[in-house]
Amino acid sequence: MHKHHDDGSPGSFYTVQCKEGFKTSVKESQIKLIERGNVWKYYNNQPLSFINLREEIDFFYSLGQARLVLNPRTSYDLWPRAEVISALKKGTVHGVLTPKNLLSQDFFSVLRFKDETLRQRIAQATLADFNISA
Repeated sequence: MHKHHDDGSPGSFYTVQCKEGFKTSVKESQIKLIERGNVWKYYNNQPLSFINLREEIDFFYSLGQARLVLNPRTSYDLWPRAEVISALKKGTVHGVLTPKNLLSQDFFSVLRFKDETLRQRIAQATLADFNISA
């Protein structure tokens, strides 16, 4: 970032690294924009695209559009399965934070989302992941 062009003028350089470990630096003029990502799309009111609901949950959580909810019974962020399901049905919480397989876990960190449409979709999908019909 703090590199200079051959003529001494400040330059915009980026380090690019591939999965195999190869790394190089390139000038901004050498980079071709292929597609804008979801962060740019979000802040520019463009349609977002996600591979699945889990990616969407993680995206909005990373932007501060959801918060962890403490279990009111324990004041900790872990909830037992039965309490998660009960809170999902009541609308107190809307989703769980990044579990790979809901059916194999006993305790969960739960989220509450700001956006009404998103919270309903996530709650319904989360209940379905627990094999509970909404």
